[in-house]
Amino acid sequence: MSEVKFNLTDAEKDILIQRATSIMQHAGMKSGETESAMRLLEKIPGWRNADALLATCREQIAQTERMEKEERETVQREMHLEHVQKERRRKVTIVLCALAAAALVFGALKLAGVF
Repeated sequence: MSEVKFNLTDAEKDILIQRATSIMQHAGMKSGETESAMRLLEKIPGWRNADALLATCREQIAQTERMEKEERETVQREMHLEHVQKERRRKVTIVLCALAAAALVFGALKLAGVF
């Protein structure tokens, strides 16, 4: 990240902090909005509590990314489990069909007097 110096008055810096704080309060877990708050705070490093707010934004984004990763992994596990269950049902169906065919053949042979 490059250091960009802005010549802002104290009042303008306060407004940026207020905007960033407002965005953070309404952003929830939306990383795009949190990133826009970060961009505002990056313009005023060291001003009042801007550095602490920036750290909070970074942590919130990291938390959102962790939650999204966990959600993706959960979906992948569920999809894998579903695939395994389908495969198991397919194999059971094949075995049952084979047993039914064998029973029919055996029954036919018994009727024919082979057994």
